[in-house]
Amino acid sequence: MTSAKAQSDSASQNPLLVAPIPLMIRKIGVPVSIGATFNTLFNVVDTIYGGLISDQALAALSISFPIYFIIVALGFGFSQGNTALIGNALGRGNREQAEQYAVQGITFGIIISILTTVLVLPILPNLVAFMGATDPEYQQMALDYINVIFYGAIFFITVQMLTSILNAVGNTIPGRNFLVAGFFLNLILDPWFIFGGFGLPALGIGGIGLATISIQALGCIYIGYIVSKTDLITAVTLKKYLMPRPKIVWGIIQQGFPNTLDLMGVSLGFFVLTFFVSKFGPDAVAALGAASRLEQVALLPLLGLNVAVIALVAQNNGAAQFDRVQEAFRKSIFYGSLIMFSTMVLVSIFARPLMQLFTDNPDIVDIGVQYVWIRNLGLVPSAIFFMSSSALRGIERPILPLIYNMFRFVGLPWLFIYIFVQQMGMGLTAIWVTSTAAFFIVAVAGYWTAHRLLPKA
Repeated sequence: MTSAKAQSDSASQNPLLVAPIPLMIRKIGVPVSIGATFNTLFNVVDTIYGGLISDQALAALSISFPIYFIIVALGFGFSQGNTALIGNALGRGNREQAEQYAVQGITFGIIISILTTVLVLPILPNLVAFMGATDPEYQQMALDYINVIFYGAIFFITVQMLTSILNAVGNTIPGRNFLVAGFFLNLILDPWFIFGGFGLPALGIGGIGLATISIQALGCIYIGYIVSKTDLITAVTLKKYLMPRPKIVWGIIQQGFPNTLDLMGVSLGFFVLTFFVSKFGPDAVAALGAASRLEQVALLPLLGLNVAVIALVAQNNGAAQFDRVQEAFRKSIFYGSLIMFSTMVLVSIFARPLMQLFTDNPDIVDIGVQYVWIRNLGLVPSAIFFMSSSALRGIERPILPLIYNMFRFVGLPWLFIYIFVQQMGMGLTAIWVTSTAAFFIVAVAGYWTAHRLLPKA
């Protein structure tokens, strides 16, 4: 079969190449957004139960989040890269290459998760201390939680690599089902593991981590079962492609590692904020941790759009349908900006009662509300930047989003906070304002770059 014939057959059977772009954005993106909503609510439940243990436990969870995000970044980063690779291969009609990326992506995920656990576990006490947990009890609480999480890194990363296969073909419903079920299961496991019962001793804050990795392990079983029903992962393809092939592995690294560093920029940015905020005391750190959860909720719809844009751009780029690449980019910018503006209004109105879900400490609530009101202004710029970055990843150009994201979360905030807080003596408000200003600057740069580099018909 010729390449042209393969592309023609692929297009005639593949809705990502022929169905209306707005329809496919909704079909792919809505399940992801629903799943992401429940995933964030999962984290909100953890935060609420942390607050029930003590304000110090709440701060310990907050200070652990940037470290936890190392695992999240590895899983999502390589997953996004593999989705783009599989999607482009399918768009070109190269089924064999898509199978290779699918199988070896799983193998690679398992290897990288084991390496992460082995390398990071010994330095966790130093990372926690760097984040400001110098009090022995405070530090031990953070370690009781984060140690458990890193022992379960293999489950986090493997489930994401499995999900990348489904995302590449536009099947985002199983991922949604897992995250929704995980939320409800967490409502049961968190209090059970924290406070004990039915023969289980009280595990305290470590119980929150154990509940999390238990649910991720179940997710590997469920998503793995769904993936096994695709024709990309079969007994034949596993036997044929399980052993690493340097060219395929290098392709996964090239696409996934920049995405991972990109997402780690979020963690590094939180490191930066937490480092400076910790100088204002544990209440400020606890407020940052709780308010950042609300910010995650606000950004949830963009996660669905991100997956939709990567899948649509990747497959249509592979099939040389550049008019659909451009349409996917334009529509995602419009939808993302509209949704984020509406979200900004709603979250700002309900900021105080939402913060009161986490704690009854009025100082923590006041600081958190101010954070939400100011950072909300960056939601629309975030939509523009995220959609631009996803489109660039879809055409296998992940380096520029990485560079911009490092400026967005690390370089510019560090510079601005150093000038206005460290040198000029301004307070917490200056931290919120300057970090939000970075979102506007990078959104302009990201949009201009995507508009220039995306292929045109």
